[in-house]
Amino acid sequence: MLSSQILCVNLFFPLRQYLDVIQSFLSSHFSNVERVIDIDFEYVGPCEKDYFNEGGGRGQNRTSSDIAIIWEDKSGNKNMLLLEFKFSEPDFGECSKQGNPNRRRCQSARRVIEAPNEDCWRAIRKRTYWDIILSNDSPFRREALTAERYCPFRYDFYQLMRNQLLAHCIETDPQADFSRVDFGVIYHADNEVLLKMSMPFREESNPLKAWPTLLRAPSKFHVFTIQELISTIDKELPESLFSWRGYLNQKYDL
Repeated sequence: MLSSQILCVNLFFPLRQYLDVIQSFLSSHFSNVERVIDIDFEYVGPCEKDYFNEGGGRGQNRTSSDIAIIWEDKSGNKNMLLLEFKFSEPDFGECSKQGNPNRRRCQSARRVIEAPNEDCWRAIRKRTYWDIILSNDSPFRREALTAERYCPFRYDFYQLMRNQLLAHCIETDPQADFSRVDFGVIYHADNEVLLKMSMPFREESNPLKAWPTLLRAPSKFHVFTIQELISTIDKELPESLFSWRGYLNQKYDL
């Protein structure tokens, strides 16, 4: 009942056959949507590329987006919106401490940024997150990374960071052939715990408000509620989806 993954599939899988319904939702946030091409789940990128040297695969030990909505704009360009789906989880995950022999180094953002291969356990384990974060075309504002004394991805931003990097890597991958790839979060409006960070960032306790302050292009990060999605698609719902809509209402009170 409380599984985000199950609710995500229950909500979006039937809509793969009714992409025009999703188009109405996207059009309320993007002004140039021509049509929705596809919806995918647990998306890790084109050809399942391992952008971050994580190993594993789709749905297993690999950074993945819960939902990928692929759409075409009015100029004929292919675009994508990656979404992290949250139902009852209380946070966006912390950077795992497992195996880290010196957790104190996570408390110095400057040391981590100056020498990630020495002071970040993930970099030492050959993850490439910091290579991209500190690159010239990084999606992050470098000066914002040291706004707090601790590594900005140690506590409440870890999952957001990985998904934001995934969107960036897909967009900048010439083989992927996407004009624009945005990242966003869709969550249950009653999940107030999700909106309270364990460690405030720049005096902001709401992670969905604090996160854009780290980005060079904050307009490429989006926040939606599940209720907002339901309200929008209800206006376009075909009769063939009425029973599905009743199921969502009965099971999830949506």
